[in-house]
Amino acid sequence: MEVVASLLYADNGGPVEKTIDAEAPLLTSYDGIEYASCDRPSKILHGRASFKLKISQLSSKCDNRLFRIRFEILKAVGFSFLEALSPPIRCISRNRNIRTSVICKKSPAPTQPLNGSQSFDDVSVELQKIAVHEAKASSLSKRVRFDQEKISTVPEGECNSHPWNAIKAERVDVASLNGTHINFEEVDNSPSDSESTGARNSSYKTMSTGGNSVPDSTIFKYCLGSMTERSSMLKEIAPSSSDEEILEFAKQVAIYSGCSHHSSQIMMAKQLIEEGRKTWNLISTNNNHVHWDSAVLGIEEQFMKISCCSTRSLKQQDFEILKKIAGCQDHLAQENFENLWYWLYPVAFTLSREWINATWKSTSPKWIEGFITKEEAEYSLQGPRGLQQPGTFVLRFPTSRSWPHPDAGSLVITYVGSDYTLHHRLISVEFIYRQMEVKQLHDLLLAEPELSRLGRTIRSQ
Repeated sequence: MEVVASLLYADNGGPVEKTIDAEAPLLTSYDGIEYASCDRPSKILHGRASFKLKISQLSSKCDNRLFRIRFEILKAVGFSFLEALSPPIRCISRNRNIRTSVICKKSPAPTQPLNGSQSFDDVSVELQKIAVHEAKASSLSKRVRFDQEKISTVPEGECNSHPWNAIKAERVDVASLNGTHINFEEVDNSPSDSESTGARNSSYKTMSTGGNSVPDSTIFKYCLGSMTERSSMLKEIAPSSSDEEILEFAKQVAIYSGCSHHSSQIMMAKQLIEEGRKTWNLISTNNNHVHWDSAVLGIEEQFMKISCCSTRSLKQQDFEILKKIAGCQDHLAQENFENLWYWLYPVAFTLSREWINATWKSTSPKWIEGFITKEEAEYSLQGPRGLQQPGTFVLRFPTSRSWPHPDAGSLVITYVGSDYTLHHRLISVEFIYRQMEVKQLHDLLLAEPELSRLGRTIRSQ
């Protein structure tokens, strides 16, 4: 069986124009040689077919337009129930000179919502494995979905689902051949190849000028920027913008980037910045530096307030982790405090949610020991003769994920797999919170077949 892929405009369903004297944007590989997908279909081997999309090869007429990829069975072209469409993909020229513009009242272009696991790229998107299940839809095998976390191989500051790189979708499951469900899982963690952000901060302040649309230039700069650049943008944008404008900005970034995890970091920006300013003024009393032992009391007080937990305080080991994150010694400067706060606030915000708050408060058993490192979590799962029995797990907050990283404040499960190796899986906070019947976190964890018993956390002294 062979699969045919074609590019269509999302608004009218028409075919995307072919370029003149240029390589086709949608390719298939045969015996190591790439062909245009329209010239040679891709054979299904073991239920999978392979295509490669190179957006850089698209015509300038496609610039800033939405399009889709349509997949069809070669010998069944025209049968809609044997077709599948990709999520909308926007073509953006990297070399286009983006000029800053103020927010004006305009009707947004028609777009379709993307979930957090869908993604696209403005340079190249390689759809490596496309599973086409013939004639029946696959059901979800788990009530809770966990995304593989590549902390050991991902430098700090990179996004697990960062767009605008050469994103490799390891699996594109077409669970229903009528195109109603397509699910992308991203595993490539290439560093961001961000374009120059030469516009001044004043351009970001245009969000507060009124209207109900965010300039594309602001959205593009955020999506293309590094974590430091995103942080700087949000610190300029959030204080002077209304909640509605921030919400609109978060929605647009989620659509353009294909990653809904960005939304929560953008929407918490205003409160994070304001609470951080108040906390720093409280502990520093207008000084440039404050002694660490004096600062931790105020930091702990604010943490307990934001996390809505007055019954559990932080331990000395927790403060040691915070000190390392801050990057300070005996004295805490404002820069060190911001490093600490950008990690701590998203954690406290997560703990304030109903489905995890009781898990954090629990002391018998203690589901979350505290702030621990990846190394401490792995050491805790070691037994006298190697690893503990499969299914043993501990929970932790990744210390390398700080605001505005999409994974900031997320929990990671470190567990012993059935293959007697250690695994690290990131819990999608948004996914669990969106469930119709929100249960307590520990109930959801024990419902997972790979998790059977809580391990005892051993912390560094």
